[in-house]
Amino acid sequence: MKLAIITMITFSLVGCAISPNSQSEAAAKETAFPPITSTVKALIQRCKNAHYNPLDIEYINADQLNQFIENYCSTQSTTKQLNEIEEIKHVDSNWPESYIVWFEHLTLHTQQLRTQRIDNFYLDRRLEQAESEKQSLDSQLKALTKQLKELKLQLAATESERLMNSSPQAFSQKEEQE
Repeated sequence: MKLAIITMITFSLVGCAISPNSQSEAAAKETAFPPITSTVKALIQRCKNAHYNPLDIEYINADQLNQFIENYCSTQSTTKQLNEIEEIKHVDSNWPESYIVWFEHLTLHTQQLRTQRIDNFYLDRRLEQAESEKQSLDSQLKALTKQLKELKLQLAATESERLMNSSPQAFSQKEEQE
């Protein structure tokens, strides 16, 4: 029992001793890389084709991040953008947590954009097909309407001819035959 209590106290003390160091290491890592807010701001401004200031090269991976921002924003292809994200993620295996979260968020956003573009492409194709079918049906309807008018005219002419041919004499001859 005493051994279990001593072990628990030892692990607690070791855990407390490790925590501040890992926090200070994380803070040191964060300051060695460009601030995430500056990186996100640069990406947004560059993608809007607005003037932006590239990241200071004094930071770790600043050159690679500047190149990533250029490549990501210079293409409309979501496939290329996703490839750019994957490449920048593998530039350094020691990215700060804020960058890891940002890369994942950017990946998710780009994948959603890709899905929307694909859906819109297929919707546009379906709309074009529906419009083409509508035009075809409209032309068929016009042709049928024209044929119906012609048939009505023929029917009116036939009826008029029948009435002209059916004189009172023709009517009386029919009655005599019956």
